[in-house]
Amino acid sequence: FFFFLTFSGVFTALSGIKTAQLQLQVTVHNMTNVSTEGFTRQRADVYSVGSSANNMRFGSNAVSVGAGVNATGVSQLRDAYLDIRYRTENAKVGDTATQLSAMNDIENVLDESTTDGLEAQMKALLSQLQTLCEDAGDGVSESTVKTSASLLVNMFNNYAEQLSSIRSQQTGYLQDHAVNKVNQLLSNISHLNEEIRMSEISGSSALELEDQRNTMLDELSQYINIEVKETSVPIG
Repeated sequence: FFFFLTFSGVFTALSGIKTAQLQLQVTVHNMTNVSTEGFTRQRADVYSVGSSANNMRFGSNAVSVGAGVNATGVSQLRDAYLDIRYRTENAKVGDTATQLSAMNDIENVLDESTTDGLEAQMKALLSQLQTLCEDAGDGVSESTVKTSASLLVNMFNNYAEQLSSIRSQQTGYLQDHAVNKVNQLLSNISHLNEEIRMSEISGSSALELEDQRNTMLDELSQYINIEVKETSVPIG
């Protein structure tokens, strides 16, 4: 009986040492990845091991004591609500950034604050028309008005061409870059889903793969509004 109690305590203490060793490894892993992009802090999942009830079937008066601690694995400390909020706001940021880029290009064309553009030319035409009204029939004034009006029309045409070019550039960016980027991210996420599935089937940890997938989902949310759902699938 003494022999059983002694080694039972040893095994209980050993379970604590092994679990503490796992927790230390997880802590070191978290510290070494503190600057790793997309890394999610991890923790060891532990539970208290209860005593066996086999020796109590015959009404033993022995006191029941637990058998130590054990670990079921390692999980991530990640908040699903914060993921949703971040991706929702990231979609708004991406939309606003695209609009801002187009507005900056338009501002460079229609800049009336630092250069003399459309407003100055229209003022010049109005001034020359006023002069012509005061001296109707004057050939010089008429020629000046025609020249000023021609310059204004050319300026309108020039602005129209530049705005059309900006539209083509923005549309080309969305078609050639944004759409291709979205398709690439979706393909990579699909591949990661399969890798995570195969990793879980084999019993290996897929936490780092899940970090990669979450990073891609965060990037994807910058281009389109997304809704992420996790569903259980049979693994055989």
